[in-house]
Order: sequence, then C-alpha cells, then structure tokens
Amino acid sequence: MFADEEGTHRRLMHYFKSVVFPTVLKYKGKVLRNTGDGFLAEFPSASAAVSCASTIQRSIMVMEKTNPRPERFQLRIGLNFGEVVVENDMVYGDTINVAARVESLARPGTIWLTESVKNQLTEATYFDCLDRGQHYLKNIPVPLKLYELTPPEADARAKFDNINPVVSGVSELLLPSIAVLPLNSDGGDPIVNRLAQDLQQSLAARLGSWRWFRVVLPELLFAGSPKESDAIETARALDVRYVLRGTLRSAQARVRVGVELIDGASGYQIWATVLERSAHRRLSIEDEIVTRVGALIDSQLQRSERRRAMAKLPDQVDAYDLMQKGYWHYTRRTKSHNERAIRLFSEALEYDPTLAPAITGKAACLFWAGQSRWADDADASLRLGLKYAQDAILADEYYPAAHLMLGQSLLFLGQQDAAIAAARHAIDLNPSYAGAWAFLGHAQTAAGKSRGAIRSIKRAFQLTSHGSRRFMWLSNLAIAHFHANEFEHALHVAQEASHLRPDHWLGNQALIVAHAALGRADDARHLVDKVRTNEPALEPAQYANRLPYQRDVDRTRIMDALTRAGWT
Repeated sequence: MFADEEGTHRRLMHYFKSVVFPTVLKYKGKVLRNTGDGFLAEFPSASAAVSCASTIQRSIMVMEKTNPRPERFQLRIGLNFGEVVVENDMVYGDTINVAARVESLARPGTIWLTESVKNQLTEATYFDCLDRGQHYLKNIPVPLKLYELTPPEADARAKFDNINPVVSGVSELLLPSIAVLPLNSDGGDPIVNRLAQDLQQSLAARLGSWRWFRVVLPELLFAGSPKESDAIETARALDVRYVLRGTLRSAQARVRVGVELIDGASGYQIWATVLERSAHRRLSIEDEIVTRVGALIDSQLQRSERRRAMAKLPDQVDAYDLMQKGYWHYTRRTKSHNERAIRLFSEALEYDPTLAPAITGKAACLFWAGQSRWADDADASLRLGLKYAQDAILADEYYPAAHLMLGQSLLFLGQQDAAIAAARHAIDLNPSYAGAWAFLGHAQTAAGKSRGAIRSIKRAFQLTSHGSRRFMWLSNLAIAHFHANEFEHALHVAQEASHLRPDHWLGNQALIVAHAALGRADDARHLVDKVRTNEPALEPAQYANRLPYQRDVDRTRIMDALTRAGWT
C-alpha cells in the first residue's frame, strides 16, 4: 500500500471512472457492486469477462508506465463462472464468493480464473491460461483448479497486440467520453423514479454499444452525483467531453422524457429532444426511448467530433483525430474525398494498427471505390474492403460498424445470405444502429425479399431521418418499392434521392425503372441518356446487375424496364 493513502484512493477512483466502468459497459457487462476499493460485475459470457479484464489491466499498465516501478498502481482481478442470486437488489452466492477468493490469490497486475471460466473459452478468444494448481478456498469444501490469464504467443492475432478492446491502450485514452446523468424525475412516485434509474442505466449501456466513445455513469463513481448542476462543472468533475442529462415526467397515463446533449467545455446545447408516450407498457416505453435516443446521440456526436478534428492543425492530431478527419472526407461521397479518406485512415493505422473504427473506415472507402466504379479494378477493391472488414472484427468483435462493413462487402461479392446475417448481427450488437437497418433492407432487396426490405429501411428512418447517407437509404427504399410493384411509391422516393445526390447510380436506376413501369418512356429515356453520358462504356446488363440479385427474376425485371426505357 502506498504511504499516501488519500492519493492512492484518488488514483483508484480515477481508474474506476476512466477505465474500469467504461470498459465494463463496452463488453456489455453490468456493475453489481462498487465497494470503494473494488467492484463486482457480471457479463453475458466468459469471453466478454476475460476480454474486459484484459483491457482494464492493459489500459492501466499503459497509464502507469511513466511512474517509477515501485509506485505503479496495479489491480488484481478474479473471474468465476456460474449463477448468482439476486434478491431485493442484493447479489450473493457461491459464484461471487469464489470470485472474491480467487481475486485475493492473484498477484497484483494479474487475472486469475477458475477452471469453469477456462472451459467456456475457445481458441477464438486468443488467450492462454497458465496452470496455477489446486487451491482450497475459504468455505469451499473441495479444492478448485485455478489459472492465470496470459497473453498468447505470436499468432495470427499478434498485430492486434493480443488483448485489444476497441483500440490500443493509448488510443483508448484518446476517445471522447460522455457522462449519462440520472434523469430528474418528479420525485414523489417510486415507479417513476425507478423508470428514471432504469432509463439512465439502459441509455448508458446502449451508448456504450457504439464503442467509439467512452460512457461514464456518475452514480457508479461517487455518492451524490450531480443532477441539475452546471454542465461545465459536471464535465470537469467527471473528466468528460459531453454531458447527457434529462427529465422524466408522468401525468394522466402519459410519460414525457426530455433529453439534451451538452458540450462540457462550453456548456452549449448540441442537441435536445422530447419524447412522449403512453405509460401503460413500461418496458416498451423504455426500449423505444433508449433505441431512439441511442441513434440520435451517435449521429450528433459524430458531427461534433468530426468538426473538432477538422479544426485541428496537422501538428495537433493523433490517431483518433486522423480517423475522424477520414470519416469527414468519406462522407463527402466523391472520388477525390474518398481517396483522401483512405490516406487519413492509413495514417491513423500507422499510429495505432488496432484502431477498429479506422480499420472499418478504410474498409468502407475501399467498398465505396469498388461499388461506385472509382477503382481501376472494382472487384479487387471490394475484396480488399472485405479483408479490412474482417480485420476490424478481429480488432473488436463487438464493434457493430465492422459487421456492417463485412455485410456490405459480402453483398457486392454475391453472398446475399451471409450479408443479411452480418447486418442482423450488427443490429443485435446495437439495435439503435440505423445504418445497419438500412443495409439490411438493401440486402433483403437483393435476396428477393422486398416487403421485408421496406420494413427494415423504414425502421432506419424512424431512428434517424437525416445524415449523409439519406440519399442511399432513399435509393434502396425506391428499388425495394419497385420490386414490390409499388411503382408510384418507387418514383416518389427515387425523385427525392436524386435531388439529394443526382449522380448516384442506384437512385438513377430506381428512377429509370419506375418511369418505365408507369409507362413514362420519355422520362425514362432521358435518364438513360444521362447515365450513358456519365459512363459511356456501361452495358445495360452490367447496370442491371450492379445490385447483385440472388434471383434471376429480379435481375430480369430491371433489364426489361431498361429495355422499355430504350437502353438495348
């Protein structure tokens, strides 16, 4: 123990706030108990618990490496697998007792686990376990075999530094952070108060699912957490960049939730919304609010962070800033901006080759270059994009955007069913991911499931109706309406997509086939001339199959419409 116990406690609280609790959220864990000098958490799987523990230890090691070795702060972590008993908000049972005993045996800076945890791990978790023998634990009648978690030997995952979470230990500390404050409720109704608490926890968990920023829950850090205090003071006290706060009111069988996102440095309101719902079905209210707010917060943070990064001078940027600059250029959707984005993502990866959002961004650029025919070899660009998407998943298997990019690459390489599965997995990881819902609809259209596609894309618009991808979503929706024989709907939606991005191939294709289906041959022919002027070497069969249909009948419908439009 350090001589300065007060200073040690401050350091511990700092690590709990900046490393431990955000990392638990990232791996979909839940803190059950905070004892002041320790914590108890549960996870959905043994691999999630192991990954979380490894991330915590590595992050603290990175933060402490500048201190003299005798003064370095180290944690002990013990892991056990089994059921716990929950009663009156208390948790207990042999599983917890064993985990505590295992932690007490671990050396500082290490992770010890029981054989029951080890047996749940697979080779895909990329961790080795060193046998520490049989141990008798207090109040446990039989000896238990224990193991120490160790980094693996050099293998296929070595370039990801073995135990990478979302990014490496250094870049992890550069990520922006947001504090999710308790919602201010009426105060008198215990049911409303409980809903406010549950909403805070659920919002924090959902925001953590985006995985490119850190989430802080104030009540996990100190007693008397702020509710109505000044946002700037709150941000300073919690060491966060953004503050999310709100109110919850209930009256006459209605629930109203107001939420606002505040810039912690300036105190300015970045975004705010009010949602009002019937109070009859509490769980559906909570799920709807969390899903909607989770989607909107992500889009607002993206805009804010990209503006912040673009304002920085070249000598001020780090890997995270380079990544955000890359996404700014990528969303411009032009060949020159796309090439610039690739260079920026590559620079970010030179600083940190494990930065999953940067790997995903490079995959997205390569995919877009292939799909838009900007690359000299479109298929090669798509295949390289697929490789980067797979690398991003290796860097962080819980990063939903990586699975989305995997699906997009698979779709345009003709693997429609695998693309749908990847999209659904991204949605499972984060149901607020509007982009994944929109892509699911795109893939469903290619697989001949136009009705399901319409529902999926409309779900994306319910979550967030604006952004740089709106023209793509509208194009996807228009072509889905066409295949569902809803030609007027297809024309109306395709016209809106064309207004937003006149040069996008799918929006123009939807316009052509919708006009042709409605007997408006002159309008369709005019659009065909426009497309052929931009791409004179393009054949109608190539254009019809640019969205790789699984069924010949869908491809034939597009070809027939192009023929009626005069493209032969």
